[in-house]
Amino acid sequence: MTLYISDLDGTLLSPQAALSAFATENLLRLMRNGLRFTIATARTWESSRVILRDILPLPVPVVLQNGALIYDTQTQRYVKKEIIPESRVLALLRVVKAHNQAGFLYSIKGDRISPFHEDLSGRPILREFRESRVRIYGKRFTQAPDLSAHAGEDIVYFTIQGTYDGLAPLRDAVEALPGIACVLYPDSYLAGYWFFECFSASATKYNAARFLREAYHFDKIIGFGDNLNDLPLFRACGESYAVSNAREELKAAATGVIGSNTEDGVVQFMLDQAAGAATCRPPHLNLTIRPATIADAPALAEIHSRGWETAYADIVPAQAIAERRPRRPAQWQAWLSRPHEISAAVLDGQVVGFLSLRRPEPNENLPDHYYEVGGIYLHPEVYRQGIGRKLMAFAEEQARAKGKSAMMLWVFEDNAPSRRFYEACGYRPDSATEEREYGRTLRSLRYVKEI
Repeated sequence: MTLYISDLDGTLLSPQAALSAFATENLLRLMRNGLRFTIATARTWESSRVILRDILPLPVPVVLQNGALIYDTQTQRYVKKEIIPESRVLALLRVVKAHNQAGFLYSIKGDRISPFHEDLSGRPILREFRESRVRIYGKRFTQAPDLSAHAGEDIVYFTIQGTYDGLAPLRDAVEALPGIACVLYPDSYLAGYWFFECFSASATKYNAARFLREAYHFDKIIGFGDNLNDLPLFRACGESYAVSNAREELKAAATGVIGSNTEDGVVQFMLDQAAGAATCRPPHLNLTIRPATIADAPALAEIHSRGWETAYADIVPAQAIAERRPRRPAQWQAWLSRPHEISAAVLDGQVVGFLSLRRPEPNENLPDHYYEVGGIYLHPEVYRQGIGRKLMAFAEEQARAKGKSAMMLWVFEDNAPSRRFYEACGYRPDSATEEREYGRTLRSLRYVKEI
């Protein structure tokens, strides 16, 4: 069973900090159909519930305040709280004051969050932070003469908003404190300002995601994010996807890059996954995968030609595609006449696709534990029936049988449908590229996967 976890701001939400009508409608439909979905955010439940009200309750508890709290929206109870010990709260507050900073200290009493702050005179950005949350989300803040007077309460979070130059030295100092985790990341809505947030070292989105996986018995987690505080979440996921508006650090750490938050990239990705999963298990798919023989040459030549004509029509010039068709029969006779690792997909007695495997070429400079998918093609009439996924799973089985633990393949950079397919199968691009002439110069990306 797979759990999908999405960050909110900059990822699932629009630039107006809201769920679009498209996202709301399709998230409800996906969850009704059994998709296990939740969110992992730096927000409190008080603000998250306003944003998510049209899709509540969620089937899985939500991760709040970067992992400090986990809240079950069905029972309306916190199922996990990471409390910062009093001595460490006091140490944190001393460092904050030494850097002439001020912020908000969050205490939890039962199931209620209470944020405290000291005098905010001369700190307009913090006053706006407080007032916007009172105005939009109905939060209640309490001014205290000295935050240290509340250090003995159940403290879960401390946050400051300011400039990077003002907060980076504080971040460096807090990172040296034992038992405190912190993150510094840019505000998704207010250019030039950053959030600095502190919580128990046993919190973090990483630990929260691991908790959900173990407590609710998920086999796999797929995560989505856009900002630096999502990096811990990505480390806990089997697959992680950065929206295209994400910071470059997230894209570099991700399995792949999907549509932006303005395009509802997260919801669209899950819709595509659901469609793929639905077609992956047709009730009466009579499919076999067997070694290709010389007798298959005419069928495989036709599938190869039709595959190029369909998949590459908008990528490879038409003349270059047409020139290949007459050469295919002889090529396939030759390929199948010598030792090969080509398998035929046979549906109801008819050859409908093929898969070729091989060792990577020496110039790939890959370790010996890699194996390559040299090609995978289907007759266009059997697209979206789950056959492609079965061939990719078969490829991994064959590689494991040879003692391999990773796969690689090449795909045209402009071939967005195939790239989405490979990414849905768990592949991600590495840094390798190549260019070849197919009537025009085309760039290919190398995709890899650990198996």
